[in-house]
Amino acid sequence: MSAPRTTAKMLRMGPSCYHVLHLVPPQIAHEMNFFVDEGLRDEAGHETYQLIPESHAPFMFERDTLWQTLKERGIHVTMDTMPSTIAHSRIHGKPLYVIAGWRNHMPFYVMAQPGISSIADLRGKRIGIIDENDILVTMLRYHLLQAGVEDREVEWVRGFDTRRGPGGLRDKKVDAAFIDGIDRPSVEEEGYELLLDVRSKYPGGRPDRVIAATGQALEEQPDQIKAFLRAMIRAYWFVRTMPDNLDVTVAIERRLRRYSPDPDEPNRMLQFGSAEHAERMPFPIDGNASGFEQYLKEAVAIGTIPEYIEPAELTRLDFAREAYEDLVSRPELQGAHKRVEQVVARFGY
Repeated sequence: MSAPRTTAKMLRMGPSCYHVLHLVPPQIAHEMNFFVDEGLRDEAGHETYQLIPESHAPFMFERDTLWQTLKERGIHVTMDTMPSTIAHSRIHGKPLYVIAGWRNHMPFYVMAQPGISSIADLRGKRIGIIDENDILVTMLRYHLLQAGVEDREVEWVRGFDTRRGPGGLRDKKVDAAFIDGIDRPSVEEEGYELLLDVRSKYPGGRPDRVIAATGQALEEQPDQIKAFLRAMIRAYWFVRTMPDNLDVTVAIERRLRRYSPDPDEPNRMLQFGSAEHAERMPFPIDGNASGFEQYLKEAVAIGTIPEYIEPAELTRLDFAREAYEDLVSRPELQGAHKRVEQVVARFGY
């Protein structure tokens, strides 16, 4: 007979996007017991959280559907959400706030076929992407606009994540594609053109994906929110501490892909397929999100949001700061923190 559970309020959470990559960190926090160890448990030791693995909004329609989905499903915390979605919600008076960072850097490069030497040269060309309106498209759309190229003047070719970008160029299935830093030297040696070093454009970070919480949860469950963030920051450390944690991380990603109901996900290349790829994941060591001002100005320029909103109007990053300060003050976590600091020193984020 199982022990009786208390009536402690559950913290319901999960990623807003269906891509398996974004399920890995919370699944690690769950399986490594970080959520429970950081305080999401009752007096008997049972968890007081529910991890909801299904996406909270249809891809490409997140901005208009996320808030209502959270409300209808009673979800308190949503991960892997675009800041423009939170800005849209705040502009329309919805109490939804960014509380931490998720993908806070974009360490990628836009490479192109020989003879294509600038962003302006992409007019009329095929660009390999993961999905329409994903974070890569959102970023590049702004730089295309700055070069005088409108969205309708390029062809977005779905199905090319950064791992498949080099192959897409070599097979001439696309004229340009995003690639990882690991692949840049070999791709350049083969004569492909570097059009954009994305991270150099955003030295202060680019909060492409964030963690958000409802205003009600922040008011009524602040201790649970901080416990959740401590666990997520520890998961970020875990996936970037390589090669120590590679086997566990790959095993979790493989299982998640195997059970994904979306037919594309099981066939995608492993995003944590090597220690080098895992180390480069842009999960922030401190859980912070930065670069909002530039991001929001670009969102206005490309029409993602109708007007500029001050970052302070949509963020509550004090929760992440307190969570990180708590973790680094604990002697038993000094070793784990030092290891990930070494990774940050190598990559700059």
